[in-house]
Amino acid sequence: MMLSVATGRTICIVAILLGLITNIIANYSGFTFGFSNDVLALWPYYAAGLWFALLTIGFSFSGVMISNTIGWVRWWAGASATLYLAHFPLGRFINGLLPEIIHTKLRALAIVLSVIGVTLIVAAFGERRKTVFRGWIEAGCDWVQTRIERFSV
Repeated sequence: MMLSVATGRTICIVAILLGLITNIIANYSGFTFGFSNDVLALWPYYAAGLWFALLTIGFSFSGVMISNTIGWVRWWAGASATLYLAHFPLGRFINGLLPEIIHTKLRALAIVLSVIGVTLIVAAFGERRKTVFRGWIEAGCDWVQTRIERFSV
């Protein structure tokens, strides 16, 4: 089955709107992710699955060429491990630095932006230079290996 580009893009837009609406409803209904025996309490999980399926189908027929986005995707991916490792402790640290009088949503925005900013800075000196570090490690291993070979002969 082949969908048109317009249909694919429409499905993408519908999926994004579905995700936003589901998130708003889940937030205002007091939903928390967890286990429940109540099947009706699991609706956000089903909505997330539907959202992912629609987005995948829509994107595959949208006519968007992934090769056009490779540069910036790789740039962001160059900080993903740093973000994964540092986001929670960094967020907790920044949360502790902020005064209690800040509005909750403003506080959350400040934490998210700070975590992303600090992560990008740390990644610039660490994760993005992994090829340089790999070269140093390989050179060190070669040096150790030659010393071992020299003493074992």
